[in-house]
Amino acid sequence: MRWVLIVPLWVFLDQSVTVEERGYSQVNTCVDLPTFNYKQKPTTSRVQCAVACSQEPNCMSFSIPMTGPSLCYLNNATFKHTGCSYGTFKHFSLEKSPERPCWHGGSYNTTTSDCICYNGYIGNWCQTLMQDCSEGWNLPYYNKLKAVFSIHPITSPYPFKVFCEMVHKGKLVILRNTPDALNVDFNRTFTEYKDGFGDLEGNVWMGLQRFHYLTNHRNMTFKVVVKTSGVAIKMTDFRQRFYNDFRVSNETDGYRFTFSASEIKPGTSALGDCLTDMVGLPFSTIDNDRDTKVGNCAKIHLSGWWYKKCGPCNPMGKLQPTSERIQNDDPWYIHMPIDGDLAALEVKLMLSYHG
Repeated sequence: MRWVLIVPLWVFLDQSVTVEERGYSQVNTCVDLPTFNYKQKPTTSRVQCAVACSQEPNCMSFSIPMTGPSLCYLNNATFKHTGCSYGTFKHFSLEKSPERPCWHGGSYNTTTSDCICYNGYIGNWCQTLMQDCSEGWNLPYYNKLKAVFSIHPITSPYPFKVFCEMVHKGKLVILRNTPDALNVDFNRTFTEYKDGFGDLEGNVWMGLQRFHYLTNHRNMTFKVVVKTSGVAIKMTDFRQRFYNDFRVSNETDGYRFTFSASEIKPGTSALGDCLTDMVGLPFSTIDNDRDTKVGNCAKIHLSGWWYKKCGPCNPMGKLQPTSERIQNDDPWYIHMPIDGDLAALEVKLMLSYHG
């Protein structure tokens, strides 16, 4: 019998990478557990704690008790040197240096004397996270990428991951319903719609709470994009509509939305308007019926949405077979206001900064 020894990744890191090589320096201060501590994790070494901090978008320093339980305290601010060394904790702060000027794993560009950032960090030294995708789309190291990034809107108490299309001012995906990814069931509870579900790189619903944070930190445009069968056989087309200054309220208010104007951009194929009549309505799900119809629209359509009388939009409905060119009358399929009632082959809902 052959035995395989499985060794945790941190063991190798502990032997090959020092705390200093990860960009942290010990700070001499008599502060014990700081007020800016936000998380604790079990640890066996300073390096393992440094690894944990480097993987947290909000972590700027960490603390380890000199005696007692082996815990790693992650902090969202850095310490200042006071020259004191009699505290009960050892503190390590993320610091720039001439040799390692870039924070959060950024690479120093000696030609331009600034940093190439990763994972959603921006700034000359990769010191902050983007508020949304629009803050990174025109940076040379993010431009044209379509990938998962970390962001931190100022209205959110925590950072979170999103899928960004770094083109045309940066677009953040709220919903993707496509046959080109693993199927996701959109017939979900209110809690699931609040928290989000699916795969950021596939079919996904970002979540109402994040939708609220994203639309209340600055003016955002909500973009509805529907891929349809074309007028001619074997052709496809994209229909678009834009909603400016789009805002989603908080959970207490039912995640109601408002916007200032609806428009179609010149040169794009028209998509009908199915949100104006829904302004001010709360979000409905199978277990939280808040539409204006007798009965539950979410149960009829098998998906959550801002329903009034069960129409005319159902972007999170089931996808029709690609061979079908006309919208199916069955209520559980995707329904969108498209000229000629052409079938929706894919739906994306996205946000971008409306500056």
